[in-house]
Order: sequence, then structure tokens, then C-alpha cells
Amino acid sequence: MTNYPANFFFENTTIGKGQLTVNIVYNGVNIPAKIEQTELSKFHISYNPIGSGTYIIRVYYDGNEIQGSPFTMEVIDAKDVKTSGEGLNSGEVGERSSFFLNLGPNAFPSDVKVLITTPKGFPLQPKIIDRGGGNVVVEFSPIEAGEHLIDVRYFDKPISGSPFSCQVTDGNQIYINNIPPVGSINRPVEFEIDATSAGQGKLEISVNDGNVPCMVDSQGGYRFRASFVPTEAIPHVVRLRFNGKEVSGSPWMVQVQNPAANAMVSYNFSQNIVVNQVTELEVKLNSLDSEVTASVTGPNRRSTPASVVNMRNGVHRVEFAPREAGTHLVQISVDGVTVHGSPFVFKAYNPQAIVVTPPGVGTIGVPVEFTIDASKAGEGQLEIMVNKGSVPNVTRSISKSIFQVSFVPTDPRPHIVDLLFNKEPIPQSPLSVPIMDARGNMVTSQGASLHEVATNRHSIFRLHQNQQQQQQIHSNLSRSIAPNGEIVPAKMILQPDGDYKLDYMSKYTGRHRVEITSQGHPIMGSPFYVEIYDPNKIKVEGNKTGMVGERMELDIIRNQAGKADLKITVKGPRGNLIRYEMFNTPRGERVAYTPTEPGVHQIHVLFGNLNVPGCPVKQEIFDASIVIAEGEGLVKGLEDHVTSFYVDSRGQKGELKVQVDGPNSIAKCNITEEFDGRYLVSYIPVEPGFFNIIVKWNGREIEGSPFRPRINALQKVGVIGGWESLLDKNNHITLICNEKKVIEFDTRGCGQGQLTASLIGPSGSVPLDLRMREKDIYVLSFLPKDEGEYRLKVFWNGNQIDQSPLVGYIRREVTKTTTKTTTEPIENHYERQQRTTTTTSYQQQQQHQEVNSDKIILNGIGLQQAAVNQHSEFFIDGSSAGPGSPSITMDGPTGEIPVQCLLVTPCKYKCTYYPTIPGIYSLHIKWADRHVIGSPFMVKVQPASAYSNSHYQNTQTLNINPYLSPNGAATQFELTQTYQSANQLIPPSLVINPPPSIGAGSVVGGQMGGASGVRCSGEGLTRAKVGKEISTYIDTRRAGVGELTAQCNGPSKLALCRLVDPKETGVFTLFIKPVEGGTHTLYIKYNKENINGSPFTFKVSYPPDASKVQCFGAGINPGVVNKFDGVFYVDTYKAGSGELGVIVRGPKGGFKVELSRETHNDRRIVCSYHPSEPGDYVISVTWSGEHVPGSPFHIRLAETDMELKEYLQKNYQGVTHPNDRFDM
Repeated sequence: MTNYPANFFFENTTIGKGQLTVNIVYNGVNIPAKIEQTELSKFHISYNPIGSGTYIIRVYYDGNEIQGSPFTMEVIDAKDVKTSGEGLNSGEVGERSSFFLNLGPNAFPSDVKVLITTPKGFPLQPKIIDRGGGNVVVEFSPIEAGEHLIDVRYFDKPISGSPFSCQVTDGNQIYINNIPPVGSINRPVEFEIDATSAGQGKLEISVNDGNVPCMVDSQGGYRFRASFVPTEAIPHVVRLRFNGKEVSGSPWMVQVQNPAANAMVSYNFSQNIVVNQVTELEVKLNSLDSEVTASVTGPNRRSTPASVVNMRNGVHRVEFAPREAGTHLVQISVDGVTVHGSPFVFKAYNPQAIVVTPPGVGTIGVPVEFTIDASKAGEGQLEIMVNKGSVPNVTRSISKSIFQVSFVPTDPRPHIVDLLFNKEPIPQSPLSVPIMDARGNMVTSQGASLHEVATNRHSIFRLHQNQQQQQQIHSNLSRSIAPNGEIVPAKMILQPDGDYKLDYMSKYTGRHRVEITSQGHPIMGSPFYVEIYDPNKIKVEGNKTGMVGERMELDIIRNQAGKADLKITVKGPRGNLIRYEMFNTPRGERVAYTPTEPGVHQIHVLFGNLNVPGCPVKQEIFDASIVIAEGEGLVKGLEDHVTSFYVDSRGQKGELKVQVDGPNSIAKCNITEEFDGRYLVSYIPVEPGFFNIIVKWNGREIEGSPFRPRINALQKVGVIGGWESLLDKNNHITLICNEKKVIEFDTRGCGQGQLTASLIGPSGSVPLDLRMREKDIYVLSFLPKDEGEYRLKVFWNGNQIDQSPLVGYIRREVTKTTTKTTTEPIENHYERQQRTTTTTSYQQQQQHQEVNSDKIILNGIGLQQAAVNQHSEFFIDGSSAGPGSPSITMDGPTGEIPVQCLLVTPCKYKCTYYPTIPGIYSLHIKWADRHVIGSPFMVKVQPASAYSNSHYQNTQTLNINPYLSPNGAATQFELTQTYQSANQLIPPSLVINPPPSIGAGSVVGGQMGGASGVRCSGEGLTRAKVGKEISTYIDTRRAGVGELTAQCNGPSKLALCRLVDPKETGVFTLFIKPVEGGTHTLYIKYNKENINGSPFTFKVSYPPDASKVQCFGAGINPGVVNKFDGVFYVDTYKAGSGELGVIVRGPKGGFKVELSRETHNDRRIVCSYHPSEPGDYVISVTWSGEHVPGSPFHIRLAETDMELKEYLQKNYQGVTHPNDRFDM
């Protein structure tokens, strides 16, 4: 190699003494050579090459050129190696990358070494192929995205440009989030692109092949927000390419709609509207996120303010109040597109602008005239009624919108003129016109006393007389007669102007006759008839609450209240008027309306212009459509795990009811109100399968109800033979290169579903063969071919099972370094050149001693779990693994966290780390750049509160290394277990004696912990059933020498216990078999001292015992069908835990059975069904699949009592309840 010394040897054994001369020429330049005599006849010649190429070496002895001279030597310069190929610059995960090396003439491909380092610091093994002629191809398959460093060396020297930076990308790591399936024209369609794990590359986005512009904004950290604005209601195809290749999932389809095309505009009134009153239009859309805009143009193109209120669920309300009379145009657009029918035309009118010139006093038989000026009131219909239409009137037009009205009075009482414009009273209506008779008599009244008046209120008439009549005052008399004939006292009071005032008050409702006489004769018009009414006798009945879109009704009961004008006004939550309908009923009227928005609606009722007591009636309207339910518990859940979801009433007040039914069970719900109408609903499913969740708000199901979550029993997914048959002591699956691996999964008890899996190996995805061999049994097989780590993820219904991912390794065989020395003679044996060739890999060249990372000993709880914001530790003992040191990296949810490694004693290290957020962390441990057994470890980091509760009780022991002495011998354990009698058991004890090489008080990998060093975990610390043996693991490897004892006390009896350690590893299995139910206490002691967490308490339940279930009630006994009570009770007290199944079959097949728990006894289930046909019925009641006593129950439902009596006498000898089985 250039710039490095080259040397060779010359040996003379036969020529004798002489002078050695060496001449070296390179490209015509003499190269100095250094000659050293090492022995009597041996010489060492060295020189420094100055460039690559051919060197000519001539060797002379005593002036004579030796045989074979001149010699030629090819000197190589690593920097002259030429490189080419994309593999040096870029690559893609899962695909083979390559680059080329041109070594030149006289090449030595075997001396090419390539080291590829991944972004996480792992080596990636390349394949080097000699193509001949000095050409070499290097191939490799990246398994992760990011910068890979490629170190290329020739004769152990880096070539020019080495190390090379290769940017590896992974298009499968690009994720598109929140891309909507549906969009609207003129509204941005936005979505997010996450390329944080894809590496550097070129990202291309096209919409409809580039015909629709797309904007992309960087959010930092290789995250982007893309958006485009569709202008046509056609499907839009979004394609995403990374480095010219479409990413996974591309293309995406966005169906673009035109919400304006399907918009429905409605209003609850005619197109004649009132000035200064709010007018509302309702716009209904299919799209929930479209924008509605509105503009209103009044007369002379003047703009009128308008507002749009989003009522949710695609309903928008347009509001405006016209300021002047005339034509108004309402333009409505959705997402910038005008809706069909727009602009909508409205005619505004103003009753307040009508001017009436009132008439004077009229005379019987003489026309009374007055004028009405409606020129500024706008378009509309003018209605005129005299005495409620009993007196005809004539109207003629004087000029445009100015009218003259005349009528001829026929009696001397005041005439009431009602004036309406578009059904709205004008300000001066009603007019009261006094009328005189031919003699000048005139009766006037205050208010409407000549027509109607309320009970217990003064009714006043005024009697006007001319001067001649005033002299006859003393002869005027009056009286009022009630409907029942009773005389109501009346007073005649002389007024200063000579008129009389008639005043009376009645407590009766109905038509009263008022008689007025003068000089013994009735005056003209007498008798007068007056309706007396009483608003206190009116009742308003109706619901206090209702739902948006549902018809609301109120009954106004006034058949005892007399006759008077009834006026109804319905106002919405904003004070807006609501259109209503009114119908006659036998007792009065019925008012009906349909609310369109939630909130308090008020119904005002006026009777004879008096408020009806209790009015306004308030009805609170709720909108179940805006009540939403969200959360994972509506979609999926796990058996025996708390599952929850949220219900948001959007601030509405009301009642929430939730019912959760399983395939064969009823789940108890817990509803907690959090804040502002938001509720947390939780339940615990006790079986797998599809559940039925009904959510009701104020008695009405909300949108989406019933929900159908799928409950998975992930913990029930197992393997044939048990997990211990599949996993080794480090919880890894055993793999052998090029040997087919077969795993049989057992999904019995998991309910309906599908098992899926994926496998990632050292070179990327590995093909899997997964089939169902028989019902609930799946067979998975694959063929591992490469050395390295394999991760098998197993899913049930899309959820990873508890044991997933399953990790396995194929490790490289440890090879010893071998050295082969060859001696190549130079011609005539004048000189020998020695070359030493090492046949090891590039990574092993610097090793002079065998390294075996499999002998690394690890221990410490930090290898498995840790707590947030607390230091966690573990220990590494490499004293038996050969030379080297540990290298440790730890990756968490937010990236790498530091691990401190402290050398305690030679080759022994204490490692600590400090996690700050919970999650699953990956702990990589290497020794001499090789992964130790079990690496990487999956560390579960929990919140501090959860960690403290589960640190010793709910943690599985990680068997990383056996308890070994320094010389590798396993510790020996002595088991002592004594039974005194068949009924008395001495708690089992273990005397743990390590071999002499360990010594008392010493421990491998750390300090002895005594009782505090004992760890306990397993099912035996959580739950158990009577008669069923459970197990608990006890790890004493960090406890030192001592005695282990265990005792389990039940409520009155000791549970059977036994301790075993079949593999003699220091990890014991404690088997516990309870013999009674109730709370048990487990004492585990080491050297008579309680270990951490001891004593443990757990509940023991009885196994399901169908024989203890009792059924009783009318529902399982014969009856008459039309009065049959289909209710019966199932009491599961003392029957243990189990699942209740009830099936009812009758003449028309199966019946739906409703199950509920009694509030005072949750072990007693209320069952009900509703048969409608006579015949024979069969009721099957099972407890955990077994029929309870008496089941199936056979009953007869008769049509008549006589038929039932005959049936009972024939079959049960008069027993009326033959199927009741209940022991008191």
C-alpha cells in the first residue's frame, strides 16, 4: 500500500560473503531502500512506496544480479479504488441495495472489508461478491430508515470517501392521518402527513393527477399538513409518492359533494313578514361541516343585516328582521355555492304604519264612516269586522292604499270595529263607536263590558240621555240575570254630566242578561247579553319536557270558564314566535307545535285579555341528536377489564340511561357525571362477543344507539401445550436457522373473531403461513433464514394479545480466530517472503481471545419494569464472558433516554436510568458489540402510584440468569415439607444452601437482600376458586442463604400448599389449593421475616354450581295467556360465579328475555318475557352451561280459567305453582 512501508527478506546460505545491493525503480524514479542484516546470512530490505503502480526491484550480490531479478511488485493505493452505484447514497427498507468497487488490475477482492452501521448503532452484514477483473459488488438489505454509515476498506485502509453516508428511506413508515372520505366544494380538504420515521427523501402529492392544486405546510420534524380546495363535485384521487414510489395505502379517494345541491330551505310561515320582527329560515344539509352564508336585500337595494346560526346536525338557521315594508330578497349560499331557489322573496309589511281616522258618535240607521290609510304599510290583506261581523260594512278605495269604510248601526249600544292587516291587529284596533237611538239615548261601556267581562270584576255601562230625558232620571232601572236565573244586583249611579253609570259584578260564568228600563219601558237594545268568563277555571295540561322534532301538545280545558277570546302565543328559547296549530276538543282546545331547537319554550295563554293562572307554561325541549357518545368502550373492550366511554349532553339537563347487554349476560353500568353535562360510563364485560349498548337521553335513544362493541378475551389466547412449552427461560421463542417453526394457537373461549400475525426479521418482513386447522385452533408456521432478532406480533380481532410480541433470536456461531502462515519462496531461494493471512470477519480481527456474550449474567427489577420519575437499576456481570465492556441504549415513547453504567468491581457494572413518562421501553444491552441473551428487553414503565401497587404482586418474574456461583455451578436447594396428619399441614419450608464457592452472605450480581430480596408474583396473589390449584412464583436468587416458608389461611381452614423448584434455579413455584371460599391470607417468609407485600390477601370464590341455583315466580308456572305475568326470579346465591343463560321457546319460536338485577340483591336476577299466544312453552335456565334444578321448565298457557283448571287437575292435581323451587 502507498505511504506504508513494504519489506522483503534476502537469505544467502551457499554463495558466501559479499555485498548486497537493491535498486528499486517506480515510473523512472529510484526509490531508496533500507538494508539491514538480521543474521549472518539473512537481510531485511524495506522501502516506502510513493504511489500506486508497478515497482521494479533489482537485487545484486557482489555486483551480480541474482536469479529471478528483476522482480515486479504491484503497489495498491486504497484511495484509487473506484466506487459507483446508488447503494452508497440511498436505499429503501426491505429492498436490496448495492454498489460497485473497481479495485483495478492485480486486485485482491478478499481484502475488501465493508462495515455498515445502522442509525441505532447496530451492524448490518453485507454480502461481498467477486465479479472478476477487479470488480466487486456489495449488497445489503436495510431494515430501518435513516442514515447508514458504510465504511469500505481495502487492505484495512479506508478507500477514498469512506465512510459513505447512505440515506435509507421507508415508504411504509409514511402515515396519512385524518384524510376525510367526504369533502365539499370550495372548502379545504386537509390531512396530515407523518414522515418522521421514513428517512430523507422526496415526497410528492398529487390530486386528480395534478389538476387540482395542493398546498403543503411543514409542521416541523418531518410532519406536514396538506390541503386542497375542490371546485367540482366529483371524486378526488389523492396520490402520495415517496422517492417516486407510491406509499402504503395510496391512492386515497375523497368523495366531493356539493352541499348546496341537496340543501333544503324551509320556513314556518308565509312569505309575508312583519317589519321589525325576526324572520327565520331553516337550511338543512347532508354535510355537517359546511358553511352557510346569507345576505338580505331590502327595497331600493338596501342591505338588511342577517345572521346564520349553526344548530348542529346539518341544520342552520338564517335570521333577519326587515326594517321597512317592501320586497326583501334572501340569498343563501353553502360553501360559496348558491342553493336552489335562491334568492327567496319575502314581502314585508308594517301594521304600525296604518293610520285610521276615527268616526264620531253614530246614530241608529245613519251610516257611520271613517278612513284607513295603508299606503306605507306594504302589501297585505285588510280585514274589517263590526261587532264581530254581525254588522255589515262597505269598503271603497279612495286612492292607492287609502280606503273609506262605512256601516249602518242597528242598535244604540257601542259598535266595536276590529281592524286586521295580514291577520295582525293594527295599533288603533279595536275602535269603539258610540251609537245613539232616535230619542238621543246612548249606552256606552268601558272596555268590552257590553260583550264580555271576567267574574268578580266590575262590569260598567254608561247610559247617555238627552236633556229632556235627564228630567226623567228617577224612573231609570236596571238589573242583571245570571244563567241560573239568579238576580245579580246592579247599581245606577247618576253622573255629573247627567248620564248614568250601571255597575254590577257576578261570580257566575256564562251568558248574563242585562235589562235597562226607562219609565217602565226597556230602552232600545235592552236586554243586553254579556258573557261572563273566569280564567281561573281554565286548566292547561301537557308534558313538561319534549324532544326536538317531536310534536308537542297542550290541552286547554275551558268548558267551565265561560266564553271569551282565547289568544295563544308560543315562544322559543330566544323569544322567537313559534308557529302552532289549534284544534277544538270536547273540553276546549288543543295546541300543537313541533320544536326545532333545544331550550325552554313558553306558551302564553290569554283568556279575555287576562292571563290564565300558571301561564306561561314552560316546556323544556331537549335534542337527543346533539347528545353524543364517544370512546373506545363503544367499539371494543376486553373481558374482565373496565371498559368506558363518554356521553356528552352538550350542557342539556336531562336523564341519561344506559343498558349494556352481552350475548348471555347483563353488565352493570356505572354512570358518573363529570362536568357541564359530560358523563363517564363504565362497565365490565364478563364474556367475549358482541355487546349491545343502548344509550337513552330523556327516554329517547341518541344517534348511533344501539352500539355494538366487540369484547375480546385476549387473555384466553394460548398455545397448545402452554406458553412454557414455547418460551425458554428468558421468555423467548427458540429458533433454528433454516428450520421451520410451527406454533399452534388455541382460541377456545375467546368468542367470535380472527387470529392474525406479522413477523419482522433481520431483513424485514418474513412470510407467514397461518391457517385454521379446526375450530378455534390456528397453526402458524414460518422459516427463519437470517441471523438476528425476530419479532412475532399476534393479534386477536386486531388487538395484540398479552404475550405479543414474541421475540426470538438466531445467533451466529462463535468461531475461534485461526491463523495460517504460508511461506512463498523467491526463485533460487535467494529470498523468502512471508505473508500472514487471518481468516476471520472484519469485526473479529482485533480480538485475541474468545468472547461469549451468552455468559453475561443480568439481574435487577429494572430489566422488566420501572416507575415514572424514579431511579431504576439492574446489574451486569461479564466476568465469564471474555474481554469487553457493556454498551447500553434505551428507547422510549419519546426517544432515547440515558443509562448510567458504573463499574463496581472488575467486569461487574451497576446500571441506572430515570424514565419520565409511562410506556413500553426497549432496553438494548451489548457486550463487546454483541447483544446479550434476552436483549432487547421490553421494560414496562408505569405511573408511580400504579407501580407501588403492583411492584411485587402483579409482576411476572423475569428469569434472565440462573443463580450461579463464580465457577458456573448452580446453587443447590434442600426442600423440607412435613405433614403431621391428614387434616393438619405444616407450612412448607425450604432451606437454601448455596455451594461453598459462593460463601455465606454473598450473591452473584449484587448484594444479598434477605427477605427484602425475595420477589413474589403470579395468579395466586390475585384470585382463586375452591378446589382449583393456583400457582405463585417466588424468586429467592437475590436473598442469600435462608429458609423459605409459606402458609395460606382461609376463613376457617388452611389451604393446601406445596413448594417446588424443579430446575433448581432459585425461582420456586408455590401451589395453593383452597378448600373453602372467602378471603384468604398468604404468609410468605424468608428466615421467619415477611417478604415484601406479605401477608397477601385474595378472594376465593366457589366454582359455578348449577345445583345451588333456585328458580321461582309466576313466569315458570301455568297461567292464562291474556293475564299471564311472565316474570320469574333466578337466585344464584351460593352457586358461585358463573354465567346465567335463559331461553324461552313457545308457539311462535323464541322470545326475547329481559334480565335485570334486583336492587337490594345483586345475586337475584329478574327475568321477564311477554307471550301472546296460548300453548306449550319451554323455559331453559342454565348456569355456566348446565341446567339448573327443574330446567327446562314446561308450562301451559291456557285461553280461559276453566281450561287452566282442567289442565292443572289433570297434570298437577290442583297444584297452582308446580315449578316453584325456592328453599327458605
